[in-house]
Amino acid sequence: MIRAAEVLGLRVPDEVALISFDGTLASRFTSPPLTAIQVPFEPIARYCLRKLTEPDGTFELHTTVPHELVVRESCGKH
Repeated sequence: MIRAAEVLGLRVPDEVALISFDGTLASRFTSPPLTAIQVPFEPIARYCLRKLTEPDGTFELHTTVPHELVVRESCGKH
C-alpha cells in the first residue's frame, strides 16, 4: 500500500493516511510504520473449526472478535 501510494506520487502520511487490517509484524517495519487493526487470528480459527464440526451445522454469519487499533506513523496521528 505504501509503495503504491509512492508510485502515484502521494506522500504517506502527508497526503494520504493508510491503515491496514491485519496487524502483522511487518507493519511496524515499513516506512513509515503502518497503522493497523490487529485481530486475534488463532481464536478466530478455533471458533471457525468448532462451528464447522458442530453436529447441528449452525454457523453465525456475523460475530465480533476482540481487536486493537495500533496507531503508527502511516495515519498521520503518531
